[in-house]
Amino acid sequence: MREITVSASPDQIDAVMEFVNGILSRAGCPEETQAEIDVAVDELFGNIALYAYGPETGTATVRAETEEAPPTLILTFMDRGMPFDPLANQRPDTTALPAKERPIGGLGLLLVRGIMDDIAYRYEDGMNVLTVRKKFCDQTEEDKEMAIAEIEKNGNTLTVRPEGRLDTARTPLLDNELKQHLDGVSQIVMDLSKLEYVSSSGLRLLLWLEQKMEDEGGEVQVINANQTVLKIFEMAGFMAVLNVIAD
Repeated sequence: MREITVSASPDQIDAVMEFVNGILSRAGCPEETQAEIDVAVDELFGNIALYAYGPETGTATVRAETEEAPPTLILTFMDRGMPFDPLANQRPDTTALPAKERPIGGLGLLLVRGIMDDIAYRYEDGMNVLTVRKKFCDQTEEDKEMAIAEIEKNGNTLTVRPEGRLDTARTPLLDNELKQHLDGVSQIVMDLSKLEYVSSSGLRLLLWLEQKMEDEGGEVQVINANQTVLKIFEMAGFMAVLNVIAD
């Protein structure tokens, strides 16, 4: 376990980033996951720097430790500023409200919730203590099954049913598995009925598969995607790239 104590000031964010990334690099964390964690660190330390002490000054301590099974980063942010539980605030509505009615605040914590696996707050000994966890190399057998999913081959058609998330940790596992089944395949059916979320790494895999199928005179067909996944497809422009059959 290591920690760094710095002035709670925005100009110290780079020092905190360097501290955290140094630990992640030594632990073998993939660069893409480091980039995601950087976003969370920026949001959490930035909140302390901007709001914890009001017009006064103070310090913030960031404690970092890692676990091995599976590899996990645990970050704890501590300050002696005004007591504030960020988890008590209602999550902002980012889907239903028009732009003019959406609150500006709250998006930072929304990103942190999406990036990190767990977040917890407590106030003790006069300190705000916020702890976040992130697995950066998910290697349990259960998660491997979620990444590999169900794969069925029938003639030149491959049907793939991924489960859980296609994220930074799981996508490479599915990628490696799919490459063992692509010989003679010109049509891929991605049944996303059990998929909760797809990240940019998952989108890259789908794009690569579509390009490969086009070379074979076929395509990737997407069925049973939920609204979250469909929205990500729309934001990334994938509705025009893949044959997405929406209910």
